[in-house]
Amino acid sequence: MTQITENLSEAKTKISEFEHKYGRSFAQFEAEVLPTANDWDTHEDYNDWFFFSVIVERLSSADSIST
Repeated sequence: MTQITENLSEAKTKISEFEHKYGRSFAQFEAEVLPTANDWDTHEDYNDWFFFSVIVERLSSADSIST
């Protein structure tokens, strides 16, 4: 497994964990949860979820270019 594939897999796993925790997609989380979130942990989850979403987007592009 290449490093890109490993990182992509890890990021997808993290995203799945957030989807399970909040019971919704990232877009739904941004629209429904984030506007009323008043605690540090939810905002940290948002930052991490956003980060992993960007990683999946970028690595998916890189992986398709390299194959």
